[in-house]
Amino acid sequence: MHKFESFKKICPWLIMAAQILFFNTVFSAEPYPVKPISFIVTSSPGGGTDAMARLLAESMSHDLGQSIVVENIPGAGGAIGAGVVARSKPDGYKVLFTTGGFVIAPLLLPNAGYDPLKQFSGIRQIATVPLVIVVKSESSLNSISDLISFAKRGNAISYASFGVGTPSHIAGEAMKKHSKVEFTHIPYAGSSKALPDIQSERVTFGILDASFAIPMIQQGALKPLAVTGQHRLHSLPNVPTLIESGIPFDLVGWYGVFVAKGTNPEIINKLHSAFDRAIAKPAIAHYIKSSGLVYVDSSMSSDQWTKKYLAEMRQWEGLIKELNISKD
Repeated sequence: MHKFESFKKICPWLIMAAQILFFNTVFSAEPYPVKPISFIVTSSPGGGTDAMARLLAESMSHDLGQSIVVENIPGAGGAIGAGVVARSKPDGYKVLFTTGGFVIAPLLLPNAGYDPLKQFSGIRQIATVPLVIVVKSESSLNSISDLISFAKRGNAISYASFGVGTPSHIAGEAMKKHSKVEFTHIPYAGSSKALPDIQSERVTFGILDASFAIPMIQQGALKPLAVTGQHRLHSLPNVPTLIESGIPFDLVGWYGVFVAKGTNPEIINKLHSAFDRAIAKPAIAHYIKSSGLVYVDSSMSSDQWTKKYLAEMRQWEGLIKELNISKD
């Protein structure tokens, strides 16, 4: 009888605990998204990364039924914006939209503020991004050979990249090493910030992402000397690759999207699928290809993309050591 009385006293508490657990489970499993999503873009407004992010945000906001706000947080080769997402709640409402510099910056900046291995999960690679070596449209330089000869005649040469530790910075240092001439590196917070100084010849040349450079070239604002990658770009068929120009460098950058580590896999899968649907739309697919980017299809899962970008970190680390690149 004593045991029965004790059970009667405990039973209401057990029922209450079960109810709390049930309601917590129901409400924690609310459908995603239920509020606006932020794309944290690690470059300034107006650049290629920003343009791609805004195009996808507009399409995906209709698909997901929530507005997507693009927030530009440039600086430190993308490290500042990446740090914001790394410290965010892992709930899928802050999505990092960035470039290949994401895996490079921590190799150069001891206080980068984030760790791609420990603090992020990949959602999707959007596209690979060739780089274009450009000068002002009226420049007397018409090729990489002209540029190197100009430097060897004792002229001071400087080049614009879109940040320390970005693929454009590393491409510039590769050009410098293999041509055996001196180039002064001038980092900018994105391609659009570098444009006025390239056009005014405050810097001799720029190494910009194709999605930004090609429209400027088509408008007559810039002149291309070469592109990175193993093949010429469909949009610039008469412009040689760096390899064709005598510089053994064929790496390209990329656009990719990430969330904070610990984000629910269902949310990651939902975002991955939403990006797939957006990129498959004819207008967006045409924009990617016409901008000189290389389309990445949906066959790569989020887990495979995470493994790929982490493997790339080791490749970039070897190149950084070979070229003796530092944050200074």
